[in-house]
Amino acid sequence: MLKGLSLSASLFLLVSTRLALAGTNWKAIWIEPRTPIVLTVGETKPYTVMGLDPERVKAELTKSPPLKITTSDPGVLDIDQQNGMFVAKKIGHVDIQISFSGAWELIPAFVRAPKTESTAAQTTSSNAIDGTWVAMFTGPMGDRPKMVSEIVFDVTANGDSPTGTVHAASWPGDAAMSDGKMGGDQITFTMVGHLPFQTGRSGEIVTGYPKLCFTGTRHGDEMDLELRWTEAKSSCESGHVHPMAAKKVSD
Repeated sequence: MLKGLSLSASLFLLVSTRLALAGTNWKAIWIEPRTPIVLTVGETKPYTVMGLDPERVKAELTKSPPLKITTSDPGVLDIDQQNGMFVAKKIGHVDIQISFSGAWELIPAFVRAPKTESTAAQTTSSNAIDGTWVAMFTGPMGDRPKMVSEIVFDVTANGDSPTGTVHAASWPGDAAMSDGKMGGDQITFTMVGHLPFQTGRSGEIVTGYPKLCFTGTRHGDEMDLELRWTEAKSSCESGHVHPMAAKKVSD
């Protein structure tokens, strides 16, 4: 089929054929590298969107017209789709949603304040907590939460009271850290999701909000975590225990 065509023409034909499949359901879409997106205020960063077509062939979709990429708050992080760039405007956290022919993905993004020399020196320390961490469940598959496979938290140390944002998939969702405490290699914090749940108890429907309580022990850029999952009106001690392991992916 490609015999007699130049290399550039052949490549153009292959890409055009792949993108012509945009009318059918693609298998997956993602931003590379597959890590939370972290920028500092005033920074721009290029992005690459990749997809898996109906024949399970990987293709770049960054400049494809059918691609839709949006941010939950352009005032925090804007998108220059024409040039394939993220534009960080102010401190905060957003969700970036990408979609292409039936495939979609939600990616957390954080915009941090520019580091001063003193905070940069602190962050390079092996014990620095400041940064973005990705935590994965390590317990038996059947005992893991069904709605979330990983939890991302962006944390800043303020003395012995860490603050930041927790991103727990589409549910429990996003929430600010609360009740944060830190001492040595130990850290504890809590999040209460803003998206409610409903469950049946004794013949009635009960509505509540998920409460996630974290206790961690850091080992440099890695952390062992114990998550106690309960609901907002209950104590952390009443929560079901889920072991997790976290890695720092960005300072």
